[in-house]
Amino acid sequence: MKFVHRFAYYLIGLVMGCFVVAAIFSGKDTRCNYFPNARVLNNLRTKPFQYSEKAIQTLNEKWVDTADIKNTLTYGDVDFDKSNVPM
Repeated sequence: MKFVHRFAYYLIGLVMGCFVVAAIFSGKDTRCNYFPNARVLNNLRTKPFQYSEKAIQTLNEKWVDTADIKNTLTYGDVDFDKSNVPM
């Protein structure tokens, strides 16, 4: 079999596979968070927010608002060196 025929079969299979994968994952809210930083931030974003009284007072001062907090959870980084993990 010539290289051109093998390459054509490969491309046909690749295109069909891409369509199958796109059909499976198109309707789902799927996220691929492989790294710890992305997993932690995604976990925090999906949980409901409950602000303490002190946090509400700070939010009422108008120098920071809830959009800033959500942006931090979207574009921020987690400093795992400062984590308090029970031993």
